[in-house]
Amino acid sequence: MVVEIDGPQHEEQAEADLQRDTELRNAGYEVIRIPTKEVRDGTGHNLERLGRLFAEVSCSGRPSHQLRLLLLLRRAFQLQLSLWSICAKNIVPFDEETPITVSVHIDDMFDRETAAQFTESVIEDFNALIDDISSLYGESGSRAVFQTGPEPQLTVDFNTNYRSETPDSIFVRDIFLPLEISTPLDGRVFSGAVVTNVDQAICVRLLQRIFGFDTFREGQFEAIERCLRRQDSIVLLPTGAGKSIAFQLAAFLRPGICFVISPLLSLIDDQIENLRGFGIDRICQITSTLTTEERQMVSGSLKRGEYHFCYVAPERFQSQEFRDSLRSLTESTGVSLIAVDEAHCVSEWGHDFRPAYLNIARVSREYCATDRIAPPLMALTGTASRAVLKDVQRELAIEEFEALITPTTFDRPELHFRTIDCKSKEKMARLEGVLETVPADFNEEFASFYNPKGSRTRSGLLFCPHVGGNFGVVHVSDEVESRLGRPVPYYAGKTPKGFLDDDWQITKRQTAQRFKRNDFPLLACTKAFGMGIDKPNVRYTIHYGIPASIESFYQEAGRAGRDRQDAQCVILFSNDDRERTKTLLSPTLEADALHGHMDQVTWNNGDDITRVLYFHQSSFNGLHKDHEDVKRLITEIGDSQEERSVEIPWSNEVLLDRERAVHRLLTIGVVRDYTKDFTSRRMHVELTGHDKGQIAEHLY
Repeated sequence: MVVEIDGPQHEEQAEADLQRDTELRNAGYEVIRIPTKEVRDGTGHNLERLGRLFAEVSCSGRPSHQLRLLLLLRRAFQLQLSLWSICAKNIVPFDEETPITVSVHIDDMFDRETAAQFTESVIEDFNALIDDISSLYGESGSRAVFQTGPEPQLTVDFNTNYRSETPDSIFVRDIFLPLEISTPLDGRVFSGAVVTNVDQAICVRLLQRIFGFDTFREGQFEAIERCLRRQDSIVLLPTGAGKSIAFQLAAFLRPGICFVISPLLSLIDDQIENLRGFGIDRICQITSTLTTEERQMVSGSLKRGEYHFCYVAPERFQSQEFRDSLRSLTESTGVSLIAVDEAHCVSEWGHDFRPAYLNIARVSREYCATDRIAPPLMALTGTASRAVLKDVQRELAIEEFEALITPTTFDRPELHFRTIDCKSKEKMARLEGVLETVPADFNEEFASFYNPKGSRTRSGLLFCPHVGGNFGVVHVSDEVESRLGRPVPYYAGKTPKGFLDDDWQITKRQTAQRFKRNDFPLLACTKAFGMGIDKPNVRYTIHYGIPASIESFYQEAGRAGRDRQDAQCVILFSNDDRERTKTLLSPTLEADALHGHMDQVTWNNGDDITRVLYFHQSSFNGLHKDHEDVKRLITEIGDSQEERSVEIPWSNEVLLDRERAVHRLLTIGVVRDYTKDFTSRRMHVELTGHDKGQIAEHLY
């Protein structure tokens, strides 16, 4: 609920207020505006409406059982936080042999017996938690132990009289302050702490305490164990196997902040929403969605160590400003873990190749190190071919055999696959036929299948190859919506025509949230929604074209059946000219020759084969083009024999080629490091000092 007091100044901003109210209501908030006159008079229509809403959630006389239980749960947290403060700040001196006796005065609404049981249970639970953490770090004998009993040494008081019979008292009060309050994570205090007892039983208890799961899934504990021992790992587990929980729990059990490097905004939003669902909200993201002011605020909080998790895009590590923040952070707090999510993107053969990923291991280890000790790096992916995996191991410098954590099988028996070969011009009709037959796969009537039913909704994802055009997500969404007679929203990473960039960022986030809340059952999307989205009731996926690779298809189809219930995965593909396809896909065809053949194909006479090849060409233009880009860069740099720094301008059109060329020089030792200034649109490159003969020898 949002309540705003409207003074005279609101008359001048009525239009802006209306727009904000509309967006809040669309996001599920109740909005009430109360004029200042009603507040002064103490009566009025809006005040009465507010009173009625509060009456629905309040109670007359004695609080209900549910409200009393909620209050007890809150008091339990506050009491344990108080006990932790006593330990951390040494408020009451303790020795290892003698427990500290505590008296707790909770709210007057609870009788003596309830209060006594409550106090004993909460203190017992707290002792167990501290015992587990201490055991992990080999410090079992040097901690405070609390108990209840006569002659207390300490009082924790939830009542309001501020009086106590014991000299050492902590008074706990509920108060609202209109600002964010957080205690910095003082990781430096524990910078020398090493987990010496990686006990699986202890980790299971902490898993249950934080996330509510009773057991580890295959591979999770092995990944956590390596992290706690400060060892790198590559976690290769299928979709839905709990890779996120592995790095999140591992990060909680080490001091400092966890950096999560992720390629997609949708994936970042999804993981942040899931963490908040577990009550974990000391999280930030530094992405393109933030304004300059917001980014500066987050960076300031980051330097002070106010977060447990920081989600960033790989490009962020190329920013000098961000690197400076990391330097400040490692001096005050430290980094617990570097998690590289969707690590197959590190490979040039991955289906979402970005040059910034190629430099991520070296830069993150260097700038996240404390006292020259780099935090462990955990790379996570749900799919990787042998070629991709070798790339990942090489680029992340994780070659140790034991570092690779894989399942006994990648088989997903709950997924049922079907391919439909059709002409490009027949696709929409075939898609309509698929949508008509899918309900029968789940023994449901067509009339009710595409209606939202809360958690019982059978959700579906309709993957489109791009945003615009006849096969794009906008057109397909409109067509399917008209044929089904039901809303079919769409999601894409790139801004569609007709939207401003900022408006689209808001719209697509709201669409993703509504889809997860089951407000509608079918979402048309590009692969920008494909990776890592945690929605258990996706019952079917339909690909309106060939995915970019087998790995892409495994990732995207794997969004279905995360609850391990049966799901359908369909590919609609067109191969209109089979002779042309044989030529284009011939293993003997060189990349440069492929370009020549593709130049003869127009968008109108293409099919799924040529459409996929078009996007592959955009990522790699052949060895000749690669070498030409490097030579052009060397010419622009000029004298490369001296160790020096140079500034290179770039635009969005040539950034990918420029960054690839710079990274190529980095891999052969000509470039030591580089950063990007997104404001001045310049690349800062540090040369090591090589003459052109040495460069040619390394390059060719």
